[in-house]
Amino acid sequence: MKQARATIPAIMRTLALCALLSFAAVVSAEAKRDWKDGTWRDSNRVTDTRGAVAVGTSVVLARRVVQQFVIETSEYLYVVAQRLKGKAKPLPMTVNGPVRYAIDKDTVYVISEDGKEYKLDLTKKTLKTDR
Repeated sequence: MKQARATIPAIMRTLALCALLSFAAVVSAEAKRDWKDGTWRDSNRVTDTRGAVAVGTSVVLARRVVQQFVIETSEYLYVVAQRLKGKAKPLPMTVNGPVRYAIDKDTVYVISEDGKEYKLDLTKKTLKTDR
């Protein structure tokens, strides 16, 4: 029994070390993002039907709700999407207001008006041209 008691602190130290390393990995991943400034240009909610599900004797439509946003930079217009599940609300933003964003492949991270970071899907990238 004494041996089991001696290993409990060792297990706790190991768990604490794992938690610390996981936290450090998350922080370092966030620190590597190349944050840039842009402007919110538009916001639009899109609802589509993904199909139907039979529930007892009735049929329920499976809906998908997506909030689309447009971010303008000096060079590009980005259309990004946030999937809304249940009663979730879209991220807080103001059209023509500033936004901080970082792009990682097909993912756009934004810091919204509430100071929180949101992960969005990049759906379209348009090069701006001078007329």
